[in-house]
Amino acid sequence: MKKQKICIIGSGLTGLTAALVLSNLNIEIDLYYSKKDIIRNSDKRITAISQSNFNFISENIKIKKKNFFWPCKKINLFYETKDVFLNFLNLS
Repeated sequence: MKKQKICIIGSGLTGLTAALVLSNLNIEIDLYYSKKDIIRNSDKRITAISQSNFNFISENIKIKKKNFFWPCKKINLFYETKDVFLNFLNLS
């Protein structure tokens, strides 16, 4: 049987998660990303995921360092431009 091949565009959280999960299923992955994504690797933003997404990642990806994830009770969302740093949503 011919091996399946998937093309994923983008190296954000979703693209990388999909690539890891599908590669664990023995599916060949072509991952396409822009040069800006390479520079962005030094980005220190935090991404929040739901409990069901955490469960999916835990079940499908071997994570060596579990301290990459921790529960949170409060989320503040910010928008940043060259001149403005705006806190536009607070969830508790």
